Amino acid sequence: MKKKLALSVITIILFASCKKNNSSSSYQITASVDGKAKNFNINASASKSTIYGATFISILGFTSPYTGESFSIDIDNSLSLDSIVAGTYTDTTSHFTVSGAHTRDTTTLYEAGTILASDASNTGTALVNHLKLIITSIDNKSIRGTFSGDFYFNGDISAAKESITSGAFYVTF
Repeated sequence: MKKKLALSVITIILFASCKKNNSSSSYQITASVDGKAKNFNINASASKSTIYGATFISILGFTSPYTGESFSIDIDNSLSLDSIVAGTYTDTTSHFTVSGAHTRDTTTLYEAGTILASDASNTGTALVNHLKLIITSIDNKSIRGTFSGDFYFNGDISAAKESITSGAFYVTF
């Protein structure tokens, strides 16, 4: 009986502390997906790694721990080894690769980015709203900025699209 009580108390404390951290955290990823506001604030964070001078930054967050819906944004400098600093990056930027993905559930994926823009250019297909990533601040602890663009089902320029607007992020590494 004492073990059950102790386990119950520990569970309540952990739940309360998690709830407190989620509600007071200012770290977030938000966007409007086809006009509907979404928060990808569950486990919202970024990772940064450097290999032989190439830096890779990935930003990721989930809407819930149950649905699998997530949003990710990636940028790397492997094309140029130029520093990733505050500034504007698009899917047509020649020195950086940018990409984004909105996973609605475990099987539905919408993508945008450098590869999609290249495919569109190679097939003569017009991309109206290119993926645009604006990093407003970046340091060793966090990254902040905005993003927007048209994302296509499975990264296929001829498939259904969703428009991402008013995207914003502020996450820690």
